[in-house]
Amino acid sequence: MCLDNSNNNNNSLSNINFSSLPRRLMMNCLYLIRGAAGNTLAQPQFSNSPIWMFENEYRPSLAENLLKLNRLITTINNINSNISENSNNIDPTTATANTLSTTTTTTTTTNTISSSSSSSSSTADTETKNETNDENVNSNSNNNGNNNNIDPSPTITPTSINSQQENNNQNQLFIKEFLNDFTTRVLWFTYRQGFPCIDNTMYDNDCGWGCMLRSGQMLLSNVLLHNVLGNEWKRSSSATHPDVYNNIISMFLDKPSAPFSIHNIAMEGQNLGKNIGEWFAPSIISQAIKILVSRNYEQCNISVFISEDGSLYIDQLLNISSKKKKTPSTEQQQKQQQQQQKESSTDNGDDKINEENNGNVEKIKNNIGKDDNIINDNSNVNGKEDKSSCKVEIGENNNNNNNNNNDNDDGETWEPLLILIPMRLGLDGLNSIYHTSLLEIFKFPQNLGVVGGKPRASLYFIAAQDDNLFYLDPHTVQNHIEVENGSKFPLNTFFCSTTKRTHISEVDPSLVVAFFCKTKDDFNDFIERSKKMTSQMENPIFSIFDNEPDYDSSRDYEYEEIDETGGETSDDIDIEADYHMM
Repeated sequence: MCLDNSNNNNNSLSNINFSSLPRRLMMNCLYLIRGAAGNTLAQPQFSNSPIWMFENEYRPSLAENLLKLNRLITTINNINSNISENSNNIDPTTATANTLSTTTTTTTTTNTISSSSSSSSSTADTETKNETNDENVNSNSNNNGNNNNIDPSPTITPTSINSQQENNNQNQLFIKEFLNDFTTRVLWFTYRQGFPCIDNTMYDNDCGWGCMLRSGQMLLSNVLLHNVLGNEWKRSSSATHPDVYNNIISMFLDKPSAPFSIHNIAMEGQNLGKNIGEWFAPSIISQAIKILVSRNYEQCNISVFISEDGSLYIDQLLNISSKKKKTPSTEQQQKQQQQQQKESSTDNGDDKINEENNGNVEKIKNNIGKDDNIINDNSNVNGKEDKSSCKVEIGENNNNNNNNNNDNDDGETWEPLLILIPMRLGLDGLNSIYHTSLLEIFKFPQNLGVVGGKPRASLYFIAAQDDNLFYLDPHTVQNHIEVENGSKFPLNTFFCSTTKRTHISEVDPSLVVAFFCKTKDDFNDFIERSKKMTSQMENPIFSIFDNEPDYDSSRDYEYEEIDETGGETSDDIDIEADYHMM
């Protein structure tokens, strides 16, 4: 349905299939309109400021700072040397003759008009000085003409120095390190064509409408990558950890059987009110991610929280991520209960045995009732079934280096938590009052990017430097990859070799911010940083509170009648209606 740009080398009209032109033209127009990310998104220039990406800070080393200082001193010395050379090019003999001539003329003129009034004398002096200045200017002009019109007073401008620094910054070690991580360790998903049609539609590609879905895939895939690799992410690559990258990417391949494929995301969006082929809003992709993660919990082992009002409540987050651990005695009792239930259902020939089995079952139920209550209280948190036993096992397999941080002495285990905060920070454009706080969140170690972009064109922002954001762009058409069950496939198309940058003022105001707390220590650090940001900044992009407000209790207040003024009583006021209008 969408033309492959790589095959459009021949633009002859004779090669155009006019029978399919309207359909192709429509899809490509949508791709160009929604996919164009702006004219300022060329290969970026870097400054010497730190770059923040995925809990990593890339900054110049001491040696690089010394080298930068040396270059700056050299630049200033060169400019000063040019000034000195220009000054020396002026002939001193000519300058002395002009000075003596001017002095003689001034003395003669002064003696001639010495009998005049003081005002006339003052006027004569002024005229004489003007004549002297004119002669000096003419003399300097002649000298400059003989010296190739060299500017005798060049100025030092910050712009010229900064431009020279930016041209040299590409070779700095911290820039190379950032570019290497950007192009080899961050997963990239783009438009694909030629995959199996989505459900019963004719959509065999997502060109022009699937950019937000692809951005959501990039966000979730990198979350899963960090959940598995943890601190090893910085030292990982598709070459050093091929199985890890292969297994995660296979969950996002374009086929219905893949848990987080474009097919399943589009189908889930349909359940949320978006037809297949329609562009997703940040809130819709957030809901789709949450539902699919919950449905495929055994394969990802994380929980997802979505903020509905731009606020975070600590007790609510803890209820989702802090799970009660099952003790060995509890598990043994449950096994006994299941065995007794099987025996009671199969031994129908002997009434006495049935009565004994049923009695044993009742005894076991009475003995473990308390433990069951503890488990059941946490079984449906965030709308998921209780799979705590599976969670512990998966956590042990994937996160061996973080078990100590996830387990507490009070019988709780920490489940990795993905926090998504959909928000709108302006009307037609991103309001400038939020620039500072939006840039600040990229310094959070728990930040895993922002899904946003341009109007009707989604991008995945993953790094920040100064007032600029670096991003991955899904608006590239690639062919569908045919993968058989269990077979490996090339990974090079899932990494982006081009680094793009845009100014924060060009970002669309509708976006979703993502934080990932792998351990309880990560969560505590995130809470501390969030409270610090909200207290120190005038316009933070989200708020954080200790407890979720209890809206139900506000309706239980009793209002006394107003008798003194003769006005309305509490019975005449619709408290519930007024509450909903607030």
